[in-house]
Amino acid sequence: MEDHGLDNLPSVKHFRTNSDGKHPHLSNPLLDHLFNHPNIETTGPLKELVLQLCANPNDFSILLPSTKFLTTHIDKKSNRPYTEVCKELNFVLSHIVRVNVMKEPRIRTHREFSTLNNFKVTIRSNRILTLPNYTPPIDVKITGQQFIRGFADYIPIGTCFHIVHITECIYNGYTSTDVGTNLLISENIPILPKLETSKVSNYSQKQSVAFEVLLAEFSLLSPINDKFKTLFEEYNFEMCKSLHDLDNDFTVMMRRGSGMLNSLDSNSLNILFNKYTSDQLTESVYDYLEKNVHRNFWKRFVQLSDNVEDKQLEITYSKLKWLSLTQVGLPDEILSDRSILNQYLKKSTAAIRLFKRLQTSQSSSAKCKIISGTVEILSRNTTMDADTLIALLIFVISFSRVKDLNNHILYAKKYAYSHSRIEAGLLGYSISSIEVAMKYLQNQEQLKRLIDCSEKNELLWTLLGDVKSTNFENNEAVFESIETLLGPLNFEGVYFPHHHFIRSISLVGESCLTYALKQKSYELIDVLLQYEHIFTLDDILEEINIEGSNMISLALELDHPSTHILADIVLNAMVNEIENYVNQADSDGRTTGHFLYRSSNLISKLGPFVQWNKKDNMGNTPLMVYVRAYDHPRYVSMMKDTFETVKDWYLKTNRKFNHREHIDFKRNSLMHMIRDATVLKMFLETFNELEMNHLNDSNQSPISLAVRYNRLDIVEVLLNDPRVCLSIVDPKMFMSPLDYVKLDRWDESVNREIAKMLEARFIITEYGEDFAIACVRARFEPDHGLCCYFRLLRENNHSDLVVVPFDSVVKILKLLKKENLSIPFDFSKPELWFPKHGYVSMKGNIDSSNKLRINSLINNLNLLIQSLFKNGTLENTNSLQNFLEKPHRTDGLKYQSLDEREVLKNIFVKDFEHKKSAFTSQMTFQRIFVREDDIVSYEGFLDYTIGDLEKYLKILRRLYRRGTLKDVLTKDYDSMKTSIPLLCERFPEYKELYVQDSSSIFLDKLRLLYATSVDLFKTAHDMKSVKIKRWHKLISDLEITGAELKRMIGVNNMEQQDEDTKSERREAIISQISTQIDLLTGKNRDPEQIEHFRNDLLTTVYKGKYGDQSPKDVEGISLEKLLDLGETGIGSWFTEKRKTVYIKKLLTGFLRHRIELVELFIDLRKSYEQLAVFVSRFYEFRGEVFKDALRSYSKGKVDELKRELLAWDLSLHSVHSK
Repeated sequence: MEDHGLDNLPSVKHFRTNSDGKHPHLSNPLLDHLFNHPNIETTGPLKELVLQLCANPNDFSILLPSTKFLTTHIDKKSNRPYTEVCKELNFVLSHIVRVNVMKEPRIRTHREFSTLNNFKVTIRSNRILTLPNYTPPIDVKITGQQFIRGFADYIPIGTCFHIVHITECIYNGYTSTDVGTNLLISENIPILPKLETSKVSNYSQKQSVAFEVLLAEFSLLSPINDKFKTLFEEYNFEMCKSLHDLDNDFTVMMRRGSGMLNSLDSNSLNILFNKYTSDQLTESVYDYLEKNVHRNFWKRFVQLSDNVEDKQLEITYSKLKWLSLTQVGLPDEILSDRSILNQYLKKSTAAIRLFKRLQTSQSSSAKCKIISGTVEILSRNTTMDADTLIALLIFVISFSRVKDLNNHILYAKKYAYSHSRIEAGLLGYSISSIEVAMKYLQNQEQLKRLIDCSEKNELLWTLLGDVKSTNFENNEAVFESIETLLGPLNFEGVYFPHHHFIRSISLVGESCLTYALKQKSYELIDVLLQYEHIFTLDDILEEINIEGSNMISLALELDHPSTHILADIVLNAMVNEIENYVNQADSDGRTTGHFLYRSSNLISKLGPFVQWNKKDNMGNTPLMVYVRAYDHPRYVSMMKDTFETVKDWYLKTNRKFNHREHIDFKRNSLMHMIRDATVLKMFLETFNELEMNHLNDSNQSPISLAVRYNRLDIVEVLLNDPRVCLSIVDPKMFMSPLDYVKLDRWDESVNREIAKMLEARFIITEYGEDFAIACVRARFEPDHGLCCYFRLLRENNHSDLVVVPFDSVVKILKLLKKENLSIPFDFSKPELWFPKHGYVSMKGNIDSSNKLRINSLINNLNLLIQSLFKNGTLENTNSLQNFLEKPHRTDGLKYQSLDEREVLKNIFVKDFEHKKSAFTSQMTFQRIFVREDDIVSYEGFLDYTIGDLEKYLKILRRLYRRGTLKDVLTKDYDSMKTSIPLLCERFPEYKELYVQDSSSIFLDKLRLLYATSVDLFKTAHDMKSVKIKRWHKLISDLEITGAELKRMIGVNNMEQQDEDTKSERREAIISQISTQIDLLTGKNRDPEQIEHFRNDLLTTVYKGKYGDQSPKDVEGISLEKLLDLGETGIGSWFTEKRKTVYIKKLLTGFLRHRIELVELFIDLRKSYEQLAVFVSRFYEFRGEVFKDALRSYSKGKVDELKRELLAWDLSLHSVHSK
């Protein structure tokens, strides 16, 4: 395969390097087979396929199965590994789809793509699906997209292929089956064999089913249900005079109901028995009948029972409503540990909620479930003795306050469907335990002790509840009562047992001190804390409610005025005690550190003890909570104190600040959260280990988010940080921060200012401070198609945004060559300057692949303009600058299309003026002559330039291919690493997101340097092989013409003329022709003769033509007299017509050649001078470009290594700190 037509040039035939076939293999076998084949010439159809891909890479996308899939799966049909199957032509064809909408119109209408073997698939939402009627169906996930460069010798330089990474293959007819790779995929844990299900009866494990479910499932039961309703109306149990009568009626009703079910015909019963057992059906009917008569039955049951113990129990309920869990007899090991006590309190409150439902239960089965469920809750996840369970049940019974509790227990025991369940198992144990607890409450001595505790609790807690934060007069009386109650207890060495009313707690785990805190009275807390022997430091440190909140957290949450007093008390504890206190998490995972911002003065006091990287259940660290406290009245000063405290904490704990520790569940970093520019600036100045380009779940970096929400001040702060990169795009939509500028709201000044700041920073950082023109975005517009947005930077911080249709951009670049033929730039082979993979028009969009193409197009266009700027093209042309710098509106977008005719006219006028300037004076005209010594100099210069460029192109070609090979191998290796679960699944927080590809920029700059070198070579080669060759031909023709004229018009060959005037005129003409030929061939350099020659041209050939009019075809204009065949012209020289015609032909050729040679002189002189400048500039240019490319590449790689090093460093610190 030839590279861009260079092999067609005579002296470039050895440019193409020979392939040695020894390139390292790529890990993906399909990719290696296509683009790294050692013997592509012998492959036949595969070679034709590769040629087709290289010729139009923008028309195809390659669906690439993962390396892991291809190397760890085999084809079940042929039992061959996919590493071999993927090399079959049909497999390759099935994984290349056409994306040209012109050839595949259903892409646009149905998202339907065709593979090269005409297999139809639909691609949408990151998935590749087969058509609905295809069997077997295929559903393959897309994991990513990229462009991969061709590095093999059979692929033209600059060719890129669109790769769509997929999880598995879509090859029709193949079924994947895993190879044993457990060591790579998971830990080496043996997989237990599946046990066969024992062949037992279908009814063995069936549970009971509600009769309502049976009615909905079997319509045959509808007649039975009607009979049941009649039965329910019949039994209201009002006639029963005793419990014995009540039992008899209940039994009779159940028998009648069962008999109704048995009255079904055998076929109906068989249908029921096919799914349910007889026992299941009987229990279902029993429960249904019981629930429907329960209201009347229970009412009569309670009346006939007349249980005295239940009445006494209801009185007991009212006397125990202030009872504390600490007073029911729990063991000391529970009471002495507040966290364990709170766990039992949580169980008790849950049991109370369940046990209360006993009062509304409507069947014995429901009551049994509640009873057993209560005991199960209390004993869950713990080993508990009987005494502890009884104590908890006493507490549950006291606070559930179930009316007629004894009757509920009696009913459950008496009317349960299965009495065997009552007598054994959990239910039997639960009922007996509840009965023991009820007997405990009937014991007068024990009951008196509990009532005494409850009354003392009531006295204290009522006094605390009477304190109001606004009624100060009433509070004084309450404080005196508190003094009377607590004063006698406040002495040194006092000890309060766990059952003492001072140690009592509420149902939510609050002590009297916490309850007092909730009254929001500063005076109350001040009064209580004066009793330093009653409420000690240990009491405050150990005080945690049922939700896990300590007193300071609760005070901060309540904005309590006594918060600072509590903090000062806690600060008297040991350091480890303070750290444990402020970092103890509540039920929501929040610590005291999550609340300190509510009283920002405490940050400096308690902040050094806070674990700042500890997250709550919502994924927020304390620092994240503070950052989001946007409405804080002292937000900026609070955040300043916070940042200093956090930094000191990281230093004190020998940690490095890890930004990944402060990322929420939506992957927002602190930079995403901060909305205040001053705070953001402080944050960036305080911490260095930040990933400024971190992407959240919406694939937005901090600056992208700021641009999206028009936060101008935030954008300005972020742009001042050198760590922000504007060229990074997200891996999903391939959008950069510049894409979030709201062009549809361009009339708003804030949008224009943000765009100006962003785009100016983008141009300077990506392309250099000297770069004044750059394409900042491209997108499709309804009326103009694909348009490029150019930002023009001017002096004094002024800039303009110009919108240009892409076809106008291409046209104006092509016109540069017409403006100056010597520039090293040509579109005869545009693939080098504009690689086809960036062409986006009429291409199918595979999950934002067109945006990926547009990004490549923008980058290439900017690098192209940068190359034209550095190689001198823009200095010697004006078309691009004049076109872009036309005056336009600054407050609105204006689409600027190219008027090609006007540009061509300007180019023509410029060329005309240049030629005209050659005739303006004698000195300028003398300088245009190109003589033999000039040609020798030109040829020497061109020979050296062409030879040097040949060598340089060979080196550059090899460098590009080796660089591309290295880039592809590196990306291949990185892709393989990401498939290792150990690196990406177990440590996802250490895996960096998409970063700027420095290798791609480096290779693009090499490609454009190569393109410049190729076109400069062509320009030099054309000058030598075309223009100089033409000069030699014209000089030779003129010499031959002069000699022939002398021969034909010599004295010996002419007929005698009678008139002396004719002879003199003829001799003057011959003399003038000879003189002009000598001047043109360089034999005569007389200034006077040159001046005569210039005047002759101006007065004859160019008369009036270099004025306002355009030059026309001058052939024959100066032959008015000379070529006159009459008596005054050459017709009078000879009598033979044949000689006259021949002389006329010679003179005509002379006059034509002299004009062509004069214009060739002008062209050669101009071309040589400009080419010399370009070549001189080129040596400087290629050095600058290579240094710049290498500098950018090195900086990018260093940044990548720094980022990777930081990632692993932070990872190690995280592991060590656990």
